[in-house]
Amino acid sequence: MESSAETIRLGVADYVENGIHRDLIHDSVEKIRKTLEPKHSLKVIHLSEKGMKVAIEQHELDLFVASSSFYRRMIRKGARDLVSVQTGKDSGPNKAEGATVLVDGRRDDLTSFKDLAGKAVSFSRHNSLFTSLMIERELRDRGLPPLVFINGGDKGEENLPSLLEKLKSNFVDAVITPACTLERMAEESDIDTSWLRVLEPRQFSSLKCAHSSLLYPGLTVASLPSLNSVFSKGITQELLDTSSSDGEHFWAVPTDFSEVDQLLRSLDLDAWADERKWTIEKVIREYWPLVTAFLVVLLCLATYSSVVSVVVNKRTKSLRLALKRERALKRQSLEASRRIEQMQRIGAFSQLTSLFAHELGQPIYAIRCFCYSLQKALQRLKKEDPELTELISDIEEQAIRADEIVSKTRSYIKGRKGCLEKVEICHIAEKAIQTFKMVQHEDLQIFMDCSAGKIYVLAEPLDIELILINLFRNCVDACGNLCQARIWIAINKVGEFVEIKVWDSGPAISPKVLSDIREQRTSSTPKEKGLGIGLKIVESLTEVLGGRVTFDLSQRGGLEVTLKFPLFEV
Repeated sequence: MESSAETIRLGVADYVENGIHRDLIHDSVEKIRKTLEPKHSLKVIHLSEKGMKVAIEQHELDLFVASSSFYRRMIRKGARDLVSVQTGKDSGPNKAEGATVLVDGRRDDLTSFKDLAGKAVSFSRHNSLFTSLMIERELRDRGLPPLVFINGGDKGEENLPSLLEKLKSNFVDAVITPACTLERMAEESDIDTSWLRVLEPRQFSSLKCAHSSLLYPGLTVASLPSLNSVFSKGITQELLDTSSSDGEHFWAVPTDFSEVDQLLRSLDLDAWADERKWTIEKVIREYWPLVTAFLVVLLCLATYSSVVSVVVNKRTKSLRLALKRERALKRQSLEASRRIEQMQRIGAFSQLTSLFAHELGQPIYAIRCFCYSLQKALQRLKKEDPELTELISDIEEQAIRADEIVSKTRSYIKGRKGCLEKVEICHIAEKAIQTFKMVQHEDLQIFMDCSAGKIYVLAEPLDIELILINLFRNCVDACGNLCQARIWIAINKVGEFVEIKVWDSGPAISPKVLSDIREQRTSSTPKEKGLGIGLKIVESLTEVLGGRVTFDLSQRGGLEVTLKFPLFEV
């Protein structure tokens, strides 16, 4: 982009007109302006180095005047040097500028650069930052720590006299100033400099001013790509013909910026410093094919991982379902095995029962005949013995009952159902208790609670009696010691059902035993002489009557059996 035909934009660093070359800069600007008139105009913009860098990046300047270090940092933006300053105190523009470190000569603890470690150092804000960088390089080359500056944004330290006052009062330990600044101030004003000392002054130097650093090119006028070559040539010629009023300061063509480049490189401030710093943006810009390939590979790996994860999860789910089905089939197989075993046991029992019922019928009938014959014989002999008569009557009654049981057994074996009738449950329970105690355990304590009054169910009385007698027998077996065995039976009305609860004073059972009873019912029995079908008979008879059986732990920890039958409303 070339400059406008109307206006040339000149950027001037803010520290330029405050240094020892301010007269030369002023005269040079005016001469350039007159050279451009009347067809063209010159626009002068005063900026800080930071602001000037932004202006150059935004193509708002055509040329600028700044330190040689700033110019070298801008060469990648297209900056090209035209001229650099030279004074009568140096031998050429390549060695025109240096830095001086001033200390209080009365202090014996400040004799070299290494004594600045940890000390308070200041410099004028009116000076270029390049001045402090020169000393920073000297310290770095010597392997010393960097300086500790205290002036920061203190506007009271903007000129050399105020800094010297602070140095004299020991508020600061050292002051950094551009070379020749102290000499010019001494020429312009009558000040006492006898108490000052230059730290590590350079000997046999081409600069006829005290200085502590290497020498570098001074202020430089540089053009930018937007400046037309015709203007560049004309401005260079005019500047080379320009000098200050005292003739001590003028422009010359520099030929060596190597020292500036080495300084900037050592402090990592050169034009290529950003290129050496690795950032995400730089990596993407420089190596985008590799980055793209890496991202593609990463995406492929992520996709592959996701697909594998989905497949594994699906396969794992299938295996879990298969294992679950296998476990369910195993449980069903075990249940089927238990049922087959139970059916085989019940079948064998049914065959034995059929044989027993068939063979027992004749003895029972004979007993009844003998009882009838005894009664007739007593009548013929006319011997009245009430006890004997009652005993014969009881024998006959029990024989009749045994015959009923045999008949009932035959009916079950043949699959014939009996005739249901309305029965009072408490009366049946009392009869079952009396029969059980009379036949097996007369001293057994059975406590019955039937406070709900008369409760009726539709059933066969013998079935209810058989259910309760089986439960009583299990209670006695659970108690073990008959002298301490006690059984409780509670009959209540619960909604539309009759609830019968039976429990005993036997020892507590574990939850596992209770679970086995609930699940297996009669597949196994702990009794040595048991068949393992007692609870199954209870369950079967209850279900025939439309009821159901549940098993729980009693308050004493033993087994509590609950029977529920449909209530028969009178």
